[in-house]
Amino acid sequence: MLSSIRGNTLIRILLVLFSLFIFAGLFIIAGYFFIGVSAPELNVPELTGLDIAEALKELDNIGLVGETSAIISTDTTPIGKVVSLSPPPGTLVKKGRHIILYVSSQSPSISVPNLIETKLVEAENILKRAGAEIGIGELMLGEIVSVESDSPAGMILEQSPAPGTLLASGSRVNVVVAVDKKGNFMPNLEGMRLDLAIDTMSARGYSVEREPYFTTAWPEKTVQSQKPAPGTRLSPNIAIKLIYAVPPSPNAYSSEDFSLKNTSETYPVEKTEAEKKNNEEADEVQ
Repeated sequence: MLSSIRGNTLIRILLVLFSLFIFAGLFIIAGYFFIGVSAPELNVPELTGLDIAEALKELDNIGLVGETSAIISTDTTPIGKVVSLSPPPGTLVKKGRHIILYVSSQSPSISVPNLIETKLVEAENILKRAGAEIGIGELMLGEIVSVESDSPAGMILEQSPAPGTLLASGSRVNVVVAVDKKGNFMPNLEGMRLDLAIDTMSARGYSVEREPYFTTAWPEKTVQSQKPAPGTRLSPNIAIKLIYAVPPSPNAYSSEDFSLKNTSETYPVEKTEAEKKNNEEADEVQ
């Protein structure tokens, strides 16, 4: 009888312990799924006084993303050193948070944007916006090198200087661009600035003939059309012609285009509405 009571008591104790274990497990699961277990928070490190490259590397090592912004130093902080951070050191942030590093500079500088995996035709606008957003000018595309790649044709694979580098307005960023391994195809250059379009084809080993088209419908010295058409497979000695926009007024010519004015060739000229109307009236009289 006594042993039976003891046995029942032991069973009850085990059941209570098991119930507590189950309850604790359910509580933890409920906390995870319903209350929410937040991702580990990280302390923004103290980076003041570090070199910009060193600061960016330290942020990357702990799972944070650094962005640079130039400020004109008014104290004894050496040029190129981190002056302050936003959010400030010691702030708890989630992994992957972007941290702005304010870097000492003698004059306003532009942080080089990341062009990797963007299309070449978009790169120029990205560089322009990088300076326009802070009101201190713009960056420009520099040397364009083409390499065969499995990546989509026209995609930027490398850039120099690296993203985050501080440059003065007007500086150039060089890029390496993918071309199709299966064959060289004519890229779409329409709307691109003429000098960049010429650089793009020269980097692939092609000489470019240019032809002006007098119009006000397109920005000056942008490619309006091209021969051959985009997507055409290019043979080694194929002739490339770029038709680009110039204003109808002869006075709008720059010095480099005077040679084109004096050639014996004639080029299509966009007619004004008044000229079109006069021509129509003349046709009706005849």
